[in-house]
Amino acid sequence: MAQGWRLSIGMMMASLLLASCAPEPEPFDAPPVQERPAALPYGYPDIANKQMPVLNQLPATDSIETSALPASTTKIKVGFLVPLSGQAATVGKALQDAGVLALFDKYAALSGAQSTTQVELITKDTKGTPAGARQAAAEAVKEGAQLIIGPLFGAEVEAIKPLAKSGAMSIISFSNNPQVAGDGVYTVGFNPDEQAKRIAGYAFRRDINRLAILAPNDEYGRRVIASTEKVAKLLGRTLSPVVRYSPNGATINQDVTTLAKQDAAGGRVGFEALLLPEGSDNLVRILSALEANNITSRSVQFIGTGVWDDRDLLRQVNLDGAWLASSPPMLYEAFEQRFISTYGYKPPRIASLAYDVVALSATLATRQMGFGRDVIEDANGFSGPANGIFRFRDTGLVERGLAVMQVQSGKFSVLDPAPMSFE
Repeated sequence: MAQGWRLSIGMMMASLLLASCAPEPEPFDAPPVQERPAALPYGYPDIANKQMPVLNQLPATDSIETSALPASTTKIKVGFLVPLSGQAATVGKALQDAGVLALFDKYAALSGAQSTTQVELITKDTKGTPAGARQAAAEAVKEGAQLIIGPLFGAEVEAIKPLAKSGAMSIISFSNNPQVAGDGVYTVGFNPDEQAKRIAGYAFRRDINRLAILAPNDEYGRRVIASTEKVAKLLGRTLSPVVRYSPNGATINQDVTTLAKQDAAGGRVGFEALLLPEGSDNLVRILSALEANNITSRSVQFIGTGVWDDRDLLRQVNLDGAWLASSPPMLYEAFEQRFISTYGYKPPRIASLAYDVVALSATLATRQMGFGRDVIEDANGFSGPANGIFRFRDTGLVERGLAVMQVQSGKFSVLDPAPMSFE
C-alpha cells in the first residue's frame, strides 16, 4: 500500500521552518499538463458588481508568527490526491506545498476559539494515472477522508468519479475538463471558456466591432472559439475570420498568411482585434509571422486568454498593449511571493488553485458546515486569497470573477476590475 502523508498544523510548522533554512533547489520547470491550465492563468462578461456580501471570505496571506498557531480539539480529514511521482511529479509537489501553506496561513489567522476544528490533509500519490488515482482515493477514504481535493488530470478524475456519484463525498478536482464535472465532482481548473467570454465581451464593449481569431485546432482552441462566437452573436458583432492552425505549429506561417489575406483591402486587414489563445512556443512563431504580414499591436488590438498570465512568457515575447482576462493580478502576486519566500522556488500558476481550495476546506471545517453539495454550491460563492471570487455551479463547473488586464513593459495593469461578488 502506498504511503500517505498526514499534514496537521504541528507538522506544517516543522516543514515550513525546515523549508526556510533548506538550500535553494534547482530552478523549477513544470512539465506540460495534459489539460491546459488556462492562465496558466481561472465570471462571465456581464456579471454585475452589486457589492453583495460574500459569505465565505477566505483569509489573505499576511505575515504570521508560529506562536499564533492554536491547539486543535477536532480533526477533519481531507484527502489530497496529487501526482508525486511520474511525469507530473514537480507539479504535484508544488500543489502539495501550496496546500500545506494554505493550512498554515489559515489557522495562524484564527483565534484558538475559532479553530477548535482543523483540517488534516491526507496526501496520496496518484502517479498521474487513473489506476494510481483509484488506489489513492481508496486509501484516503479508508483513512477517514470526508472530502477529496484533486486529482490533477481529467482521466484521473473519471476513475474516481463513482465515489461522488454514490453520494459518499464531494470531489474538488484541479482539472479544467468540463466532461468530468457534475454528480458531486467539481472542477476548479482555470476555464478558457469564461476567459474568452470575459475578454471578448470587454473588447466589444470598447467599440471593437470585428474580431478575428487565430487558435490551435485542439480542444482548448475549439472551446475558446465556441465561447467567443456566443458573445459575438449576443452582442451583434462580427467574428471573422476564424483560422485554426495545427497545435504542433507545422502550418503557422501559411495559416497567418491566410488570416492576413481574408477580407484584406488597401493593404489593411478588415478586423480591429485579434484573439490569440496561445501561450506556448508557438506564440513566438505566430507573432513573428504576423509582423511579416504587417499585423502588429500598432495596427490591431491583440487580446488573449489566461495563458498569457505568465511572467516568464512576457519575458520571451513582446505583448505590450495586449489585453487578457485572468484572476486579479495583485492577489496572485501576493501568493507567489509568499510561496517563494517559504519554499525557495517559483510555483507554477496552477499551484494557486491548491492554495484556494485547501483554504476553502479549512473555512468550511472551522465553521462546521460540512462538505455537502448544498454547501459547496453556495450561490454567493467564496473569495479565494490567491485568485479572487469563485463559485461552483450545480453542473460542477467553476465560475470566477475575472479582471481584464493590459500588458505594459512585462507587467500587468488592470483595465476592468474583477467583480467583488456574484449576481
